[in-house]
Amino acid sequence: MTSRSVHELPRVLAPFPPDNLLKPSRPVPRRTKRSNACIGCRTRRIKCGGTHPCDKCTESGRNCTFVVEGDRRRKYAQRRAEKELHTANQLLDDIIRASNADDSPRLRRLLFGAREYRAGRAIHDAVGDEQVSESPSDEFQPKIEDDAAVDLDGIPLSTSARFDSVTQSIPVGSFDEVTKDPNRDEASRATGYIGKGSEISWLQDLGTTLNKLNTASSQIDNSSTSMNYHLDHVQIPEPVPTDPSWLPPKPWVAHLVKIFFESVHPSFPLIDKTLFTIQLDQAYTSSGPEPSRKWLAVLNMILAVSSRYYQLSEPDSGRDIDDRVFLSRAISLSAPSGIATRISGLQQVQIHLLLAVYYLASGQVNQSWRINGHAARLAISIGLNLRADRDQIDASSEETRARIWWSIISLEHILSGMTGRIPYVDYQSMSLHLPLPYDEIRLQQPAARELHRKQLQWTINSTNSELYTRDQWLATIIPSQSLYFFHLADLAVTMNAATHAVYSLTATNSSIENSILFYQGKLQSWLSSLQPVFAFTAFNAKHTGETPKTPSTDSREQIGLALAYYASQVILNRPCLTHPAIKAGTNIMTPRSHFGDATAKSCVHFALAIISVLPDEPDMKWVLKMTSWWYLLHTIMRALTILLIQLSIGQVPILTTDGNKMGKEREGEGVKAVRDASKKALFWLHSMAKQDPSSRRAFHISQNLFNNVMTQMQGVRDPSAVIPVSGKEDASARQPSGDSSGFAAAKILGDVFNWGPDNTASESRDEQQQAPLSLDPALLSFDKYDS
Repeated sequence: MTSRSVHELPRVLAPFPPDNLLKPSRPVPRRTKRSNACIGCRTRRIKCGGTHPCDKCTESGRNCTFVVEGDRRRKYAQRRAEKELHTANQLLDDIIRASNADDSPRLRRLLFGAREYRAGRAIHDAVGDEQVSESPSDEFQPKIEDDAAVDLDGIPLSTSARFDSVTQSIPVGSFDEVTKDPNRDEASRATGYIGKGSEISWLQDLGTTLNKLNTASSQIDNSSTSMNYHLDHVQIPEPVPTDPSWLPPKPWVAHLVKIFFESVHPSFPLIDKTLFTIQLDQAYTSSGPEPSRKWLAVLNMILAVSSRYYQLSEPDSGRDIDDRVFLSRAISLSAPSGIATRISGLQQVQIHLLLAVYYLASGQVNQSWRINGHAARLAISIGLNLRADRDQIDASSEETRARIWWSIISLEHILSGMTGRIPYVDYQSMSLHLPLPYDEIRLQQPAARELHRKQLQWTINSTNSELYTRDQWLATIIPSQSLYFFHLADLAVTMNAATHAVYSLTATNSSIENSILFYQGKLQSWLSSLQPVFAFTAFNAKHTGETPKTPSTDSREQIGLALAYYASQVILNRPCLTHPAIKAGTNIMTPRSHFGDATAKSCVHFALAIISVLPDEPDMKWVLKMTSWWYLLHTIMRALTILLIQLSIGQVPILTTDGNKMGKEREGEGVKAVRDASKKALFWLHSMAKQDPSSRRAFHISQNLFNNVMTQMQGVRDPSAVIPVSGKEDASARQPSGDSSGFAAAKILGDVFNWGPDNTASESRDEQQQAPLSLDPALLSFDKYDS
């Protein structure tokens, strides 16, 4: 298809042909036959002519009687009207109940839904009138407002409209299918399945759209392994084995343990700090008992995670510490020979959880997801997801177990967003109370145990009155790291339910809209429960009426909660941020509904909010001190991907009762603001890339897509204007030729026979190594019975 000139306005509808070419239509004869048979013909099961009287009854001399009933159209219309009446009555009943209960948030959501319903019905009726109209009329033709042609920050809509000419949109996609085989090669197996809720999948879809627009020979490699900026494909080298029971010098250990409790422990309080400190002192006492293998494994995992932090904070001296040594010791201590026959306990859950955190900090996201899933299964096997009998366990141990479980759930919430996979632990399978918002010293007080039953309700399951009581009580709690983790765990449970509802395999468009509205209200309830010292920016204050405020760059809790909340809003509102569908053969865009437009703008709005939290100048020390440094890269990439998608979409029409109107940008969230925020995010990625290989990959991927988006917007065709991004060719794109049948795949590959689980023969070389055939020594003992 040839490209249209940038000065030519898009043609909305094809012009009507000249009048002399229009032949007058012949009048349609009135239908005299009935669509049903008479009683006599129906009884005899013979064909009825439909006239009154019918031919069959006239021949046989019977009375011809018809049952008075409407035809199929009338019956279908009646059924549809009855269904719509039932829906309207149900909506009215819900509004009455919400009004009687003084439930203002629910009432606002119901009224919003009622307005959307009325607007949709009015448009449906207008479309129906247009379809049954006997003669075409200009009043039914879509009209575009005059202000739609106004330039946006110097970029005319006529040039950016090239994105709208693509008939394929950027959908959140089909959740119930795998488009590419995740087991096709070693790199794809390392990455694993990437769901539609991951920014990696969004980057793939954006690359697909840009390739459709790019007429040059170079195309963006949009495979999952190429768009995956994590280091799943990189194997962690195994260090030289050392004595697992060897302990480093105590000053170094004390420094690394301090780093863990100051940096990682607030987000994952899986270790009893008081108890562990006593145990650490005892381990370095010569006269004391030897520490157990499991405890040494926990210690080495803490040292491994802290070493990652130290290497980032001290690039020069950090080279003297090898985190792989601690990792190797921890694995050998926790997985001795015969592990398959050993029974795992609480300490093994801690080891797996620490290992998942380590893999996440190392960029091994798929490994982290797998290990955390194993930790969850071990935790469920010992009942950590259920309430404990208070007569059988002390308060401190009960809270330690609860925090281990909520650390698993919090990490699962992070990994679910990074991989796009549905959380494997349903919140409805948990009866455990939320973690107490008290420090460990106060856990020994008798009053602390009573709070498990009285005050600690989840936001997702609580009524407004229960939330009000809980929030009033939370306002009296002294701010602490425990209160910070309480809010993180509550948010993780809410998003667990939201992800299951919005990204479910059985979700429909209407159920997704209802779920988004419902969980937007729940997130707002979560936001209102924060104390003033934890309350962060109300970035959308000009749209929601909240008091404007920006998060303090010196408050780790404010920044952590802000980034978690904004990222949750992005994943919740993402399904509506899509390219509008284009009618085949035309440039007519399918307009968005008011709900879809508002939700898409909210998604962009919260992506801008994430970037606004970052200081203007990148600072790695600020990252390590004030943020959850192990997944800040993911948060930035999620926001940047949304901004790039918005730049590629531009303005879209909105469906109204008065016709289609071009959407208007929110103040401060136009093309220039989105472009500047994207550049700021790229600036941060470039700075972080100096010390982090994952950030380096993320920067190259994002820079390439940003250059392509800006090229398409500005109509630049010179390839030299785009900064080249180096990268290796994806090995998965080169498929071997020849017979691909199952028989051929089961034959010899080179000089190695396929011992894989199926006919794809996709195992790596180390998995294809054949062991020499030898007789089982146990079978040789049966020779004496043959004689």
